[in-house]
Amino acid sequence: MINKLKNIETKIKKVTLTAIILNILLAIIKLLLGYLGNSQVLIADGVHSFSDLTTDLSIIFGVKYWLAPADKEHQYGHLKMENLISVFIAIMIACAGIAVLIKAVFSLRNNSVQQTSFIAFVAAFISIVLKEWLYRYTLKQADKLKSSALKANAWHHRTDAISSIPVAIVIVISSIFPGLFFLDYFGAIIVSVFIIYPAYKIFCEAVSNILDKGVDQKTLSDIENMVLQTKEVKEVHEIRTRKIGEVFFVDMHILVDGNISVCQGHNICENVKQTLMETNEDILDVLIHLEPFNETESKKNK
Repeated sequence: MINKLKNIETKIKKVTLTAIILNILLAIIKLLLGYLGNSQVLIADGVHSFSDLTTDLSIIFGVKYWLAPADKEHQYGHLKMENLISVFIAIMIACAGIAVLIKAVFSLRNNSVQQTSFIAFVAAFISIVLKEWLYRYTLKQADKLKSSALKANAWHHRTDAISSIPVAIVIVISSIFPGLFFLDYFGAIIVSVFIIYPAYKIFCEAVSNILDKGVDQKTLSDIENMVLQTKEVKEVHEIRTRKIGEVFFVDMHILVDGNISVCQGHNICENVKQTLMETNEDILDVLIHLEPFNETESKKNK
């Protein structure tokens, strides 16, 4: 188990280091060409790329903590640390978006607007291509590694790619039509929305997991059906789940013939647990409470 966790940690760091290198390059390109091309919206997008660095670094330093094995004080492990990292990522994304919004609004009110140069379009185009690739690469690895923090960071990359689309459009319009150069600042306001909304979604999902959010109804039904395929199980009820990142714990009550031995009952529980964990790789552990089956009190007869 320790070697497996180390392997996961190494892969998460590899993905995140790739993102760090690309984000540094993109941020420098955006800020430089945004300054040379008098594009406030591109400078705003550059700030967004630098905010990506903050979240990348939080994963680099946080992964070893949430993958640390269980100890005497944390018998269920440290996986909720990943949800806390996701909350931090959401807050940093939102702060970057709010900063962009405030800057654009004040610039419009003060009429501090300059003609935009077409050179800024180059940086926006590069950003769209590279950030979309980084999103797909990171999300693919996040699904493989079952990492909610890596998944949150992938969506951070996607917001950068999407927000660069209106950036590119605005730069082209304000460059071709000088009289519409003020659109550069309206573009920055649009970018801020693209930044803030995903932050809100990431924050809500992470907080729900911290508060022990359960899985969806379909997954619960699949679990129940799988348990009932064990012939010795007469009934199952009180199935409860709690998510920790992309994985979850399960506990339930199963009803069996009350005349069997304790050893037989134990073996049935072990078979049910093994079947569930082999069927659904997102299940981290299963706790089963064994009860004697009473046909007259069965929920099927109610």
